[in-house]
Amino acid sequence: WSSGYDVVYKANVMIEKIPGMNITEEAKNHWMGIARYFRAMGYSSMVKVYGGVPYMEGVTDPADVETLYKDRDSYQFVAEKILEDFQFALDNVRTDDTKRQVNKYVVAAMASRFMLREGTFLKYHNIDLKLAEQCLTMAKNAALMIMSSNKYAIAPSYKSLFISEDLGLNPEIIMYRHYVDGVLAHSTLAYSFTEAQAGLSRSLAEAFVANDGLPIYSKDANFVAPTADEFFANRDARLTMCIRPKYYIKGEENTPFNYALSGYSWNKFMDDSKADKPEPTWAREKNITDAPCVRYAEVLLNYAEAAYELHLLTGAAFTQADLDKSIYFICARA
Repeated sequence: WSSGYDVVYKANVMIEKIPGMNITEEAKNHWMGIARYFRAMGYSSMVKVYGGVPYMEGVTDPADVETLYKDRDSYQFVAEKILEDFQFALDNVRTDDTKRQVNKYVVAAMASRFMLREGTFLKYHNIDLKLAEQCLTMAKNAALMIMSSNKYAIAPSYKSLFISEDLGLNPEIIMYRHYVDGVLAHSTLAYSFTEAQAGLSRSLAEAFVANDGLPIYSKDANFVAPTADEFFANRDARLTMCIRPKYYIKGEENTPFNYALSGYSWNKFMDDSKADKPEPTWAREKNITDAPCVRYAEVLLNYAEAAYELHLLTGAAFTQADLDKSIYFICARA
């Protein structure tokens, strides 16, 4: 768990130093919110893997062996601390702090993600139903804060989210990682475009629903598609934006692509219109398409799920209106 505690340590250093800085109270609260956001992120990643972990409230002296090797705190205790840190960040981080910096909406999106996870874990493992309600309420409210801001919208093109060299103007992107030729690049396109793939699993390909929103086996439990044309026909449009609508079999003619061992070839991150004229930046370790880290679509899903879980847990209202302002927009694009 060293990577998690690396984040926690840096956050605790910030929290210790900020009060003595010669900056305005607004700036102090903002940067304290940033530090507590990252501390919440560090602990959220660790409790997901380990459950309860030793909670370090402040900067730990490397010579303080007793504190460094203390026993783990309970899952509930750490979850409560994560909740407190996210709340402080939501209350104090700026709504805008220049491009690609953590702002209030990034905090809210990640709070909706992690608090939904903590709330459902606490609920379905019957650990602490009161704390589960608090986590789910934060997940719902954090998502609603973004939805009410009217700053984001579902992008008209699903594919555009994964093949763009600049996501800065995409209305769905809340946070993204930017790549620059000669400075910072990746190999996603090279692996997907020119090299043989392990391929996607059949179960994943079958998980995409039909274009009426129902599972592909809902009409025929013994559905078998002998041809690619039949398998990919009348499906959720995102299927062929993620998996090429043809079986790419080793030893067969697959030009301009390569084969996939499973037969299902990944194309989610590829602009196939450029397949016959790959650009130099598509070579290995030179890919510069941006990575969408947090999308508005996830926020809408988080809202709907958190609202429904609260309905099941407490009887809180959950109506068609909740769906109309959340996953309706995702369904409409699909």
